[in-house]
Amino acid sequence: MPWRPETRAIFVLVACAACMRRPAPEPPPVLPVDEPMCAASLELAHACTGARADLVMCSVFTASAVTSEITNNTDSDLVFATGMMIVDGRGEELLPAVLGPEVRVRAQSTNRPWQIAMPRLPDGYVQVEVMVLGTSADGGHERFTSSEGQLRVRDGQIEVLDFPAWYEATNSMNVSVVLPGQPDPVPEGPTPGERLYEQLRAQTQGRRRLSAG
Repeated sequence: MPWRPETRAIFVLVACAACMRRPAPEPPPVLPVDEPMCAASLELAHACTGARADLVMCSVFTASAVTSEITNNTDSDLVFATGMMIVDGRGEELLPAVLGPEVRVRAQSTNRPWQIAMPRLPDGYVQVEVMVLGTSADGGHERFTSSEGQLRVRDGQIEVLDFPAWYEATNSMNVSVVLPGQPDPVPEGPTPGERLYEQLRAQTQGRRRLSAG
């Protein structure tokens, strides 16, 4: 049976400090993934960018999981460390990052879809970003990409939003805008994205050390 998302989903392509007022219900089970689902979106990405990127990732966001697939347009087989970060409308971490499966994608090919289960989310406006960091067997140049989706959680129920609705609700793009005459804001410590990136790098480096040993 082909995979079907149980909620309205959006396709998102490449280029938190809120309290849970009540326990959210357990998320529904993750459905199996049996066949690719992003071919049309990948073609659209190529048409929009005007050039074939080294990596193109497509993700589908639902209440139970984020399902992604990666097209590797390089000449090297790549092994990807994968993870997901969850932030609020200000880009502040809501939940600890979730690490996903190791994903292998051969050169000039698209892998079968893979998933990261959605954790229980607090009520409010939530942004989920999937990051992948790939390296070749010889430890060559790192390849990195990401995709993101915007959600609204109410009474534990997840609704997938398009970006205009997210922007209007959270004004997230204006949070870091500096008024004339004001100093640039100085972030305190690494951002959630920087922390997740370092976790993915640690995974790839650990894998290379094990292979060498």
